Amino acid sequence: MAPDSDLLFDGGDPDFQAALIGLGRRGCDCVRRLRQTDLADAHAFLIDHDPETRQDDALPENTHWVGNPEIVPDFSACGLLGIVIVGAEHQDKTEQLSLRLGLLKERPTLLLGIALPPLAGERNRLKPELLRELDGVAYWPADPGLPESWTLLQAAVEDWVGAGSVSGPVEVDLADLIAIFGGARSILIASATQERRADPERIEAAAYAALAELYERGFQPGHATGMLIVVRGADGASIEGYEAVRRLFQDILPDAATTALAAPGNEGWRERTRVSLFAVGTFAAPSAVAPPALYP
Repeated sequence: MAPDSDLLFDGGDPDFQAALIGLGRRGCDCVRRLRQTDLADAHAFLIDHDPETRQDDALPENTHWVGNPEIVPDFSACGLLGIVIVGAEHQDKTEQLSLRLGLLKERPTLLLGIALPPLAGERNRLKPELLRELDGVAYWPADPGLPESWTLLQAAVEDWVGAGSVSGPVEVDLADLIAIFGGARSILIASATQERRADPERIEAAAYAALAELYERGFQPGHATGMLIVVRGADGASIEGYEAVRRLFQDILPDAATTALAAPGNEGWRERTRVSLFAVGTFAAPSAVAPPALYP
C-alpha cells in the first residue's frame, strides 16, 4: 500500500468526510436527493440565497444551509473531497461569493464540479471565475430530472466519494486522484451495473459496458490524460480480477495517462456489480467519434 493511503482511509474520522455542495436551487435540489441515498453521511452545504426558498427548522444531520451572503460555509470537516453541483444557467453572484469565501477559509484538497445543463430556453451563464475555483468540471449530458440521467449522477457522486474516502480491497492514492483531476476541464463519466454477484468475468463485462457508454459521450483514448475506474460489489474478488480491468484501460490509454482503480467496500453491494469510469482529457463531440469494436 502506498504511504498516501494513510491520509485517505482513517476508519471514519470526520476530517475526511466528503462535502456535497449545492449552488443555487437546482444544485441544492440534487444534493438533497443524494443525501437520501448511500451518501446520507456526507456533509451537505446548501448555498441558496433565493428569499422564496424555505428551510425546515430542523435540518438533517451534517446539513448546512447557507441562505444569505452573511453566512460563510465551513468546510473544515471535509478536508479531502468536495463536489459542487450547479446549474449551467446559474448567475447569482452572492451565492458564488459565499462559496469562494468558504474555500478561502478551508478548501478541500480536491474540489470537483458537476455543471447541470441549462433549463429549456436558458443559455450557459456559468462565469469563468467560478469554474477556476474547481479542480475539474464534468458537464452533465442530460437533465437530472430524467430517470436515466439521475441514475448516472447518483452513481457518479457515490463512486467519486467512495474512491476518495471508503476503505476496501483496492484503495487509490491521493496523489493519483490529484494527478487525474487537477486542472481537468473535461471529465466524461459512464457507469454500468450487473445485477449479479461479482466475479472476474462480471467485473470485466461491466467495465466493457461502461466503456461503450463512454465512447457514446465522446471518449477518445488517444486524447485522455487520466482515468479513474471504480469497482463496486467485488469485495471477495481476487486481485487478478481487478488487475484485468486496470490492464484493459492501461492498454488503450497513452503511456503518459494516469490510471487509477478503486474498489470501495460496501455491504449493500453483495449481489450487484458496478463499474464507473471517470475519463479526463480533450475529447471531440460525441457525433464525431465512432467507437471501435470492444470485444475481440
